[in-house]
Amino acid sequence: MNVEQLALCDPQVIIDMGEVKKGLAEDLDSLEMQTSIPAVFVRFALEDAPQAYRRLGELLGREAQAQELADFCERVYARAEAIMEKVGDNRRQILYITGDKGHNVLAKGSYQAEVIDMLADNLAVVNNPGSKGTGSEVSMEQIMLWDPEFIVFAPDSVYDVVKEDATWSLMTAVASDNYIRTPQGPHNWLGSPPAVQQYLGLIWLTHVLYPQYCDYDVKADILEFYRLIYHCELTDAQYETLTRGAFLNP
Repeated sequence: MNVEQLALCDPQVIIDMGEVKKGLAEDLDSLEMQTSIPAVFVRFALEDAPQAYRRLGELLGREAQAQELADFCERVYARAEAIMEKVGDNRRQILYITGDKGHNVLAKGSYQAEVIDMLADNLAVVNNPGSKGTGSEVSMEQIMLWDPEFIVFAPDSVYDVVKEDATWSLMTAVASDNYIRTPQGPHNWLGSPPAVQQYLGLIWLTHVLYPQYCDYDVKADILEFYRLIYHCELTDAQYETLTRGAFLNP
């Protein structure tokens, strides 16, 4: 961060949102001393979104708008929790594959894998899981050994070529057409960065993995999210472009 450029913007407050990291308080104290601008941290993990919005509403004097966003997030999160209670021990075994070679996974327990870990049995158990959107690099042999029943590919991964690839096509998920691509716009719906768009992941991926338990209109919820969070009225054409590859073929 360029502190001089930040000061030139002359903000009334600096708000840092996201994961609690070692040294965070000291860093913000130092920034505040350098710029004489109040600096505030708001924790944001998946389950924290409603409270994070309420806190932002208090800070910015937008309590009514913040409450509307908090209510939406609470409804989506509570519904996903209720669906997972019905799923019980019958979680889908999945991998999330990223990288232009398809050799990276979002590891179980990583900050980026919150939605995956909440909704499925994430087979990607690795030592020292990375917290970046690029995930943890593993060998193709390891991916073959995991051989998940379902694969979620990142937007920039190898989704378009796996069906014709000699190795990928042998995997259970690919051979049975149980694989999808994560939508992106403006950000990856499952993370990268981990932020409120992960609620799109809760709406969409829950419906893909467990349609028998989902009686809601997934498209309507996605359109509502874009209206509330991004102030964008998605057209049908935009929705179709965003979700290309995101659903299983009927």
